[in-house]
Amino acid sequence: GLIQYRGKDFETFTTKFGLKSTKIRAVDVGADSTVWFETNRGINYMKVKENEPSFIESYKVNRKGINSVWSIKIDSKNRLWGGTGKGLYYDDGKRSQLFTMKDGLPHSAIMSIHELSNGEIWATTFFGLAKFTEVSEGNFEITSFSSDKYFNKVHNIKCLLENEDGTLWIGGKGGLILWDRVKGEIIEHYTPKNGLKSDYVRSIIRDLVDPERIWLSTGYGIARFDGKEFKCYTTETTDTENALSSDSPSLILFENDENKKLWIGHNKGLDRIQFDNSLDSIIEVITYGLKEGFKGVEPYVNAVKKDPLGGIWFG
Repeated sequence: GLIQYRGKDFETFTTKFGLKSTKIRAVDVGADSTVWFETNRGINYMKVKENEPSFIESYKVNRKGINSVWSIKIDSKNRLWGGTGKGLYYDDGKRSQLFTMKDGLPHSAIMSIHELSNGEIWATTFFGLAKFTEVSEGNFEITSFSSDKYFNKVHNIKCLLENEDGTLWIGGKGGLILWDRVKGEIIEHYTPKNGLKSDYVRSIIRDLVDPERIWLSTGYGIARFDGKEFKCYTTETTDTENALSSDSPSLILFENDENKKLWIGHNKGLDRIQFDNSLDSIIEVITYGLKEGFKGVEPYVNAVKKDPLGGIWFG
């Protein structure tokens, strides 16, 4: 089901509360504090308000055959984007559309959806990226970037992160790429040959202390990268007391700017990692598993999000 954390306890929501399914594969939060979550049987949402009860409501996808959404994004205009195995679904409240390979996508399987600082929507797919530029209200021009032509055949692209200079970090099966999106050129390509423990990068987030550093969840542990070298954390590279519970993390998220706690999801549940002030050494690892309601969140890289009230939502 859907699990909410607010600093002390976990609260679990299931079909008894109105969920269409207990398999949650994507979570996002809109500008109006509405939490959206995708199940394998459709989309639900919940309006979160402080000190008031919240109720799960159902969203109807206005497109036949689209019930299963893998990723979800509520953009800055409060429009819904849903990644499916058949293309990218769009709904602005007035009209809906399913963008497919016939419209210019490099692949029909949409892995994640991102809004950049200039308002462009970028979708990562199984075999490349797609850029959506709004040319008029609700009308988009699609630019496709295939894995074989632009990304050294890095595919199953799970994640994307924009840098201040406009370059993009891109992660998937085949490693980590720093990419110049203006020139359409690779700046650097990182694999196990130059520092990574695994060539499968599942998620990327920005460091809290140094904005030049990034954190990755990979097919073998987590890694911090400062632009020069990787520092990797696995079940083998940490001491027994503070060891990670799994070497196969998927989602990754910093709790907030103050407490330096990092959450990672894996096939056994969740680890909450307390770092020192420099985010260099692990002080403590607390694992949450079956007792807290987690049966394993490893497959669902898009299923974690913070809401404006400080709550963290896990699928």
